[in-house]
Amino acid sequence: MHWSLEYPWGQTLTWLAVVGVVMALAGSFALVWRELLPFTLTSAAIVVLRLGALAMIVYLLVQPSITFTKTEEIRPHVAVLLDTSGSMSVVDAGRDRSRLREALDALREAKLVEKLGEKATVDLFEFATGLSRLKPEALDSLEKATGTGTSLGMALSQLRDELKGEDLAGVVLLSDGRDNTGSDPQAAAKELEAPIFAVGFGRPKPKEIKEKESDLSIVAVSHDKRIVVGHTSDVTVTVGMKGFGARSVPVELVLDNEVIATSAVALSPDRPERQVSMKLKPSSPGQFVYTVRVPSDPAEVNKANNEKPMPVFVADPVSRVLYVEARPRWEFKFLSRVLAAYKNVEHTAVIRTAPGKMSVQGTNPADSARIATMAPAELQRLKAIIIGDVPHTFFSPEQLATMAALVEQGGAVLLLGGKSSFGTEGFGTTPLARVLPVELLRTASYVERRFQVELTPEGRAHPAFQGVKQSWAKAPELISLMGVGEVKPGATVLMKTTDGSDLPVVVAHRYGKGKAIVVLTDCTWRWKLGMAEGHMQDDLQTLFWRQLVTWLMPEEQAEKERRAVQVVADKLSYELNEPVNLTVTAVDAEGRTAPNAKVVCHVYAPDGKVSERAGTRPKEGAAAGAPDAFTASFLPHVGGKYKVVVTAQADGADLGRDQITVLVGDTSIEMNETDPNRDLLKRLASSGAGRYYEAVEAAKIADDMVFNTKQHTWTEKREVWDKWWVFLTFLGLMTGEWVLRRRRQLE
Repeated sequence: MHWSLEYPWGQTLTWLAVVGVVMALAGSFALVWRELLPFTLTSAAIVVLRLGALAMIVYLLVQPSITFTKTEEIRPHVAVLLDTSGSMSVVDAGRDRSRLREALDALREAKLVEKLGEKATVDLFEFATGLSRLKPEALDSLEKATGTGTSLGMALSQLRDELKGEDLAGVVLLSDGRDNTGSDPQAAAKELEAPIFAVGFGRPKPKEIKEKESDLSIVAVSHDKRIVVGHTSDVTVTVGMKGFGARSVPVELVLDNEVIATSAVALSPDRPERQVSMKLKPSSPGQFVYTVRVPSDPAEVNKANNEKPMPVFVADPVSRVLYVEARPRWEFKFLSRVLAAYKNVEHTAVIRTAPGKMSVQGTNPADSARIATMAPAELQRLKAIIIGDVPHTFFSPEQLATMAALVEQGGAVLLLGGKSSFGTEGFGTTPLARVLPVELLRTASYVERRFQVELTPEGRAHPAFQGVKQSWAKAPELISLMGVGEVKPGATVLMKTTDGSDLPVVVAHRYGKGKAIVVLTDCTWRWKLGMAEGHMQDDLQTLFWRQLVTWLMPEEQAEKERRAVQVVADKLSYELNEPVNLTVTAVDAEGRTAPNAKVVCHVYAPDGKVSERAGTRPKEGAAAGAPDAFTASFLPHVGGKYKVVVTAQADGADLGRDQITVLVGDTSIEMNETDPNRDLLKRLASSGAGRYYEAVEAAKIADDMVFNTKQHTWTEKREVWDKWWVFLTFLGLMTGEWVLRRRRQLE
């Protein structure tokens, strides 16, 4: 610590100012000196106080500061990497513990973490196909090694990035050395530029034991990478067997733990490998990862190869529509005719003819019979659902929830006016209410009144009626209207009454990826009657329903134009350390591209980690691609299935969301070969100043590792003149002098 003076006006001018202050004070003393006589204790106090004030003024003028010098030791870092891949779960012959448990016991018995912690900062990590931090207390609860692959190279590369800028004294690597995916570990070790102290675990399996092991496996899967919804595709599965007698092996095709298809193959020692064909008929579009598997046998040692993932992209060019009514009525007759006129629409009409009896009509009778069951899986195949005058009890809660989810995922719903569909029996208390464009009342809302309607200015600009020149102003009056609550934010009133009340008649909006419309009348048939009676030439009723149904249907160009937000990946499966490139399209409520949308990709990794990537637009002059699309990418850090959920917003409104699943690496390779690879561990250790150890030697690592403690010296300057106590001291000195002068009656 040392003092220094700042001299705010330079050294010369500052001292001149000090001299001037001293001379002024001396002059003041000369003026009052005789008045201080005889020189008493009070006189001395006045002189001392004035001299003190002078000292404070000089103190402020020279602005002193104190400089502190501090030195601290910077401890080096030591990284401890624990292999938790599947091969570490093996219990070797003659052992009673898994390799992972042996590694944990070696750490504990050698007190390695504690000894290293005395000399350095210890960073604990676990790895398989990627690197994750571990807390010391988590070591006691670490019981299973479940990694689907081992990438020593990726673990070392990620460690280099994780501790970038730190002084890394060494890396303690506890592993069986089994490396089966990712980058070259030796190249990664050289780039790390830190000694590796490797501890090996595991014993090679004797040849005679390997030959006697029993195993069932999925050897290979051949399938179409792209399938059309509803079309049947062949999946050829090669099944292998070793160590078992003749048997029939069942084969299953699974999606999200649900068995989609089953088959069986006969295997024997003479023919231990055969192919079996299975049929896959996807019911919904998207990007999926199916799994082909054979049941494991208790005698198997390696059960990881009993299944293989199967990535598939499912496209759907067919638009399926379900129309439901509780009773025959005019709206059903005319709307069914409009649906039948669409060549690219397969429609199913379900109408209740009597209690407990349903009439089913449709473009494809066999398909309509399945859709009419309204099972959730069948509802998910639909592009649109038209709900007529039916109460909410017509559907089960599960069916209503599926319908709402259908809209959120890109489908559409049209709710028609009626005494049952609105009011006390309506859908105001159901999940469907949240996707509709208006707030539904829970009281009787059917009103009989006469009124005429016309498109609103927003309705004429809306894609549903854009380009329509006809007017409904002189069409026959309608005679029923459903009362509703508020129109929801973002919804558009397409048609309203013209009697001055301006009540909504048709309201539409986009919700999630899908669309929803409510038609608040049940008598548009009067427009057809007016044309039949010669009151008007245009068939306004057919035009009305055709425009609404056309807007409800997916746009004809492509699936991506149907959805407000859609994400696709450039591939279905990837290798570790290979970038996953995503392309996202986003459109606004009017179906126009949204170039200023905020697109965020949420990436859910197999190990539970969640990351975000912002979608960006390509710069001008960039390589050719979708000009209105957003792009994003991420680098997989572990193998397995990744779920990508994309959301988009524009002008504060949610445009929707989409999701896909991509596969990274082969999740069945880890257990195909589990023998330890000590040679690799020794090569990694010898690439620098490290060393290889057996488990019983682990305690030596703390003594063999070289720790270079560095010192960091830094200075801190603190100003000691610009403080509150300086001001109070000066004020106290001047006040004290003034009080004493008053007592002596001095000027």
